[in-house]
Amino acid sequence: ASHFTSSAIMEDKGLTRTMGDKSLTNGSSGENPQSKHSPSAVVPTLGLFGVTINSMALIAPGAFLWTTFFLQMVCADSKGNSFAPDVFVGIIFAIWVAFMTAFPFAELAHVYPEAGAGGPCYFAERAFKHCKIRFLRKWTHFMKWYMGWSIHLFYWVYPGVTTALMAQTIQYLINTAPSRAGQDPINAGAVCGIAIACAAIVALVAVRGINFSTTFNIGVVIMQSASILMYGVLWSCFRQINPLSLTSDQWQFPVAADIWKVHSGLGMLYQSSIAILILVGFDSATQLGAETKKPERNVAIGCVLSLACQALISYPIEYVSASAAMPRCLANCDANSLPQVTPMTSASPIGDLTLLVGDAFSLNGYGLMVLLAITVLLSIFGTTLAASNSAIRVTMFLAAEGQFPAFFCKLHPKFRTPWIGILISFLVNATLGMAGSASVTTVINEVTGAAGFPNTTAITAITMASNIGTFFLYAGICFTCMVQFWKKPQFNWWRHFVVPFIGLWLNLMEVCVIYVV
Repeated sequence: ASHFTSSAIMEDKGLTRTMGDKSLTNGSSGENPQSKHSPSAVVPTLGLFGVTINSMALIAPGAFLWTTFFLQMVCADSKGNSFAPDVFVGIIFAIWVAFMTAFPFAELAHVYPEAGAGGPCYFAERAFKHCKIRFLRKWTHFMKWYMGWSIHLFYWVYPGVTTALMAQTIQYLINTAPSRAGQDPINAGAVCGIAIACAAIVALVAVRGINFSTTFNIGVVIMQSASILMYGVLWSCFRQINPLSLTSDQWQFPVAADIWKVHSGLGMLYQSSIAILILVGFDSATQLGAETKKPERNVAIGCVLSLACQALISYPIEYVSASAAMPRCLANCDANSLPQVTPMTSASPIGDLTLLVGDAFSLNGYGLMVLLAITVLLSIFGTTLAASNSAIRVTMFLAAEGQFPAFFCKLHPKFRTPWIGILISFLVNATLGMAGSASVTTVINEVTGAAGFPNTTAITAITMASNIGTFFLYAGICFTCMVQFWKKPQFNWWRHFVVPFIGLWLNLMEVCVIYVV
């Protein structure tokens, strides 16, 4: 999405971005892109609508329903107690955590709309350097380092997660093709190849400096919204009409209202620690300052508005309808199997559900499933490209300040993109993609005969690593917001202390939940 790439690519082509008291220049002009007299200045073109749409495209709710529902259905504590019934209340809790972070993000973006790709590091440096509490000024370097490494744990692992999800989706499409009926699933080597190919395509697009325009992102958002509405209605009709005459104990939720209930407090918290993966993206609005008209207003509002549109509209529609329509045998292998349905053997229960519902209504279930999968793959590809570009550009900023090797700033002679960083990103994404799609486990089993570890362990571990970085980053943003406004004229107890304090506490609690559970 353009919110990760356009400003950063302009920086690669010789523009300057001010970070703290230093001017980071990748070319020779040494001019500030915000200056009206700079011939290479970025021309602001985005309004509130453009900022919001670009952020919404990264959150990609339709894609993450398909790719993460499996993780949420099979998650359990160390004793094997299932947390599946708390999937939606976990999402609600994660939405609360996200909003308690989005508001501090918006407050900081309002003060520093020029932050750009190094936003959190920029926020921390400026806030602590000019803090009214003297001893906190000594924390400036530490907080900048803390933000930088949190961003790296988040953005360098996150594309690996999405690469694994792309590989699993493609694997599912191949295995369910009518031409492969009765055949064994594709072997481990082929799945490894799919993960590597996905990472390679992302890297090739990134190295050429191709970014998605706001117009493209509008199309993505419209496509996702239409998909959510269409399939949400279809799944809801399946539950209401019940064409297969399922009994109450054959539904994942025998009473649909149970979707909204808290079955286990620990289950809700653990589900929320997974669900934050489907909400990240609103923070990307802070990287659009140079391209936005009235950035102090539009970036701040767009940050919160993009989250509100997705979290309060899209997710309730799709998760409630999918959960209500899900037969128990598709959600886990422990319940009574239906004669019409094979118990779950794939990592795509949403694909299985769409096949089942389509065939039950004589609507060509495979065709409906493929259509949904295509929208998922397009969205996930854009998200992976955007996150990879963001990770590489943040590393460039820190490398320019001596915190990383200088070769991260080396640009491709033709495309003027950080090709070494992109190459390293490809290797990381390919490795995590193979591990996350469980192909590596199967290869190890075939070669060594070892027991290995289950698929859910691999992908869940990688997802949690990314989410730990997310929670640490978001906690740092909340703390920075309190420091930024403390004892200053614009200080407001609710906006600058109560909300960020709650956000700080919630994010740190989520980290504890991941480690404890």
